[in-house]
Amino acid sequence: MDLFDLESLVKILFSAVLGAAIGLERGTHGRPAGLRTHALVCIASTLLIVVSRTGALVGLQGSSGYLINVDPARMAAGIVTGIGFLGAGAILRVGSNLIRGLTTAACIWFVAAIGITVGMGAYGIAAAATIAGLVILIVLDRLEGSMGSVAYRTLVVDISNEKRAAVEGGCRALIKQNKMRIQHISYRINNIDAEARLSFSLRINARRVMADIVGDVAQLPGVLRVSWS
Repeated sequence: MDLFDLESLVKILFSAVLGAAIGLERGTHGRPAGLRTHALVCIASTLLIVVSRTGALVGLQGSSGYLINVDPARMAAGIVTGIGFLGAGAILRVGSNLIRGLTTAACIWFVAAIGITVGMGAYGIAAAATIAGLVILIVLDRLEGSMGSVAYRTLVVDISNEKRAAVEGGCRALIKQNKMRIQHISYRINNIDAEARLSFSLRINARRVMADIVGDVAQLPGVLRVSWS
């Protein structure tokens, strides 16, 4: 079987279109893994499956004259395993509570699966999966934003040592007043400068503007500096 027959070329072009469709959506969100990355991953997955299926269908000539059949499922398993390393590179930890890139990593793994599906010749399933993926990325993203999802933030307050108890009480009151939930509190005391750092790990509404509570905390007696992340 010729590797460059019409069906193989159609598979590669079709996978490029499907992968690019997912990558275009990621690119519009400013993600580093965009149109080109997703298209290449999808094409590579299809190409490897096409090559492995050709070997399985035709057989490879052994040194003793017998045919060796190749199992294409092993190639698919290798693609799924290998793509995990590429996806892991898209995940970034920003600060102490924010992780970015999980959706992009999932998309890279997703387009690899689409490429495998196209390589197997299941064009309809691959197209349907791509449409479903776009619906999830576009429609559900807007729905999630309108539902007021939960976010985690850290409020850091630098205070004078003698005002620790009063400032902590004032911060707790303001946090409760702003309908936020304290997950964890930590202290760091600097006796040399007679200062302390109070860190609140907060569970808040993702659409909540932190500027209001930061301004209120900054006005408490004994507060030196306020920041949040």
